[in-house]
Amino acid sequence: MSSRPPEFLPLSDDAVRAVAGPGGRHAALIEDAFKVLLETPGGGVSLAGDARGRGQAKRAVQALAGLADGGSPVADADVR
Repeated sequence: MSSRPPEFLPLSDDAVRAVAGPGGRHAALIEDAFKVLLETPGGGVSLAGDARGRGQAKRAVQALAGLADGGSPVADADVR
């Protein structure tokens, strides 16, 4: 991972749960896809990694959070 400090994205509780996924499965998919570390410390998610990976992961997290905040369920297929 990068020596840069993690970037924190504030999210609603529903969005955090959707981004993390059942048993952390969605977070693991995002980590693998973008080579980042995604943590859910409460009130949002923390992303650590290189700038490119963080940027891509951030866009993915925001898209998933938008689905969750709009009342849509977030499935593995949405994350992929």
